[in-house]
Amino acid sequence: MHESLRPLLSDHQQVLFLARVCKPRRTQPQGVPTSPWDKVKFVRGYFETLLKRHFAIEEEILLPAIRGKGDEIDRLAEEIFSEHKLMHDMLESFLDVEGLSERLAVFGEFLEGHVYKEELDLFPQIPSVLTDQQLEELEQAILTFE
Repeated sequence: MHESLRPLLSDHQQVLFLARVCKPRRTQPQGVPTSPWDKVKFVRGYFETLLKRHFAIEEEILLPAIRGKGDEIDRLAEEIFSEHKLMHDMLESFLDVEGLSERLAVFGEFLEGHVYKEELDLFPQIPSVLTDQQLEELEQAILTFE
């Protein structure tokens, strides 16, 4: 994986942890909520502190940098963008308590699949469609994003 994507990969480790929290498990790590409603509060906290920024970096920096570089990468970029919107909508659905455990599990599975799509399908293609200078500029933009 190209160095310019390291900050996003670092975020992904935390996102995968969040995905595991959402899924039903016999035991959770200490300090991790177990009730569905407490998990929702935990997920919302992660969304505000990590996911919102991570999605913004991808939507405002990464995806515009790679759009127009080929049909496959354009298709993946559109899927990533659409999935961000869908996950935001899924978070909003957590206001309804009925079926909350199941919806959390679906969210966790979807979030995990999204991360793997980026890491296995999208990110490996980026060095082949951007120049070394564009990759350096991408890294700087990611690192200085506010």
